[in-house]
Amino acid sequence: MAIQAMWVHGNNVVAERVGGGNVSSPGPFANVDGVPWSDVVGLRQGWGCTYRGKANQGNWFHFTLPTPCWREGVRAKLQRVFILFRLFDAEARITSVHVWDGPNRLIAWDFGRAQGLRGDRSNQIYWGTNLDNANSCEFRNPPEIHFGVVVCVYVDFGPREGNVLFTSAGGDFIV
Repeated sequence: MAIQAMWVHGNNVVAERVGGGNVSSPGPFANVDGVPWSDVVGLRQGWGCTYRGKANQGNWFHFTLPTPCWREGVRAKLQRVFILFRLFDAEARITSVHVWDGPNRLIAWDFGRAQGLRGDRSNQIYWGTNLDNANSCEFRNPPEIHFGVVVCVYVDFGPREGNVLFTSAGGDFIV
């Protein structure tokens, strides 16, 4: 067996909900640094993608990982996942991380605001056993992969506007 690391750049992140489409139902984001349309697609730059969440809003962000499903007749297993991010406002938190294999949820880490992830984890891996103040997590029993892996991250922006920068996400697969 070998370990295959698969990563995507932060520019691959996709927000689950964007503009509301009308005045009575505005979207969850504001423009980043006044850049038009960044409230819909984020601000994509060489180092990652930034979204500016409005006060009292939250949103799911999705990273689709390149997924080796099997090699020489043996299914790959997902050993660990990584999320590289920076939250610019002290009130903003990552409160949930869910990992899916196609339609099957492999695991859900739900922290709540008090224990949510915060700060700058944008350019280094902080190792942990359950994402507690880390940005990586290892599966105790690595699940077999059948379809394709997505890492879903919920950001609660808190009581005022704040930016989240995603620089990368990845996974280690046993192949």
